[in-house]
Amino acid sequence: MASENKIAWCFKKGDVGLIQPNENISNSFIKLSTETLKAAENVIMNKMFLWGTVMAYYAEYYAVSSILYRLGIKSENHDCSIEVFGFLFGEDDFMKINKAKKMRIDSQYYMKVADDREVEKLLADAKSFVADQSVILNSLSRDKTKELINKIKGAIESA
Repeated sequence: MASENKIAWCFKKGDVGLIQPNENISNSFIKLSTETLKAAENVIMNKMFLWGTVMAYYAEYYAVSSILYRLGIKSENHDCSIEVFGFLFGEDDFMKINKAKKMRIDSQYYMKVADDREVEKLLADAKSFVADQSVILNSLSRDKTKELINKIKGAIESA
């Protein structure tokens, strides 16, 4: 579960920072997210499950990055990005992207590549995750953005 202490640590360390919201970078990340999903589908179809796993995770991560940049949060650390995202948007999506990240790490670093059913499920989950984040991205109002940034500032200050 995302915690205020971890978020404060990420900001203190300098891996995450508040910036001006950047719609251009945000749009680039969401576009990259959907392109990565298509690439993942192709490599999975060709039975390249390691790379399909990696791409499915990155599609999710790019969607998270898109939202963070739209809010005005820059992050150069996957764990910190996911912590901030989970803190702002809830446990369900936090758990989903962490599961994808674990599968990517297992595949990429420990050669524990999941079987075709698991990877196809991961891809389906990634498609759903990216679609959900696109809805969030398109519904972010100025007021909601302020509310979320204030929540982050509160976490930084309270830790």
